[in-house]
Amino acid sequence: MEHRALARAGSGDLLAGMVAAFLGRGMSMPDAVELAIYLQIEGARRLQDGAEEVVGQRELKASFAETWRDLKNAYRSS
Repeated sequence: MEHRALARAGSGDLLAGMVAAFLGRGMSMPDAVELAIYLQIEGARRLQDGAEEVVGQRELKASFAETWRDLKNAYRSS
């Protein structure tokens, strides 16, 4: 499945920023990279499902944040 939302300028910068933030929280490099990639792909999928034609960094960041909240809530309730 392709994710057109990730084919935008700045999406790699957002990924690197998420990895850096997770490393700053004390995560190991493999865990930080895996989580950031998951959030980016799932966030992009959500945007694609919403048929967003034009997606910028603002929309990507908001979608990643929503995905992160959902993931944390699912972990807390399990």
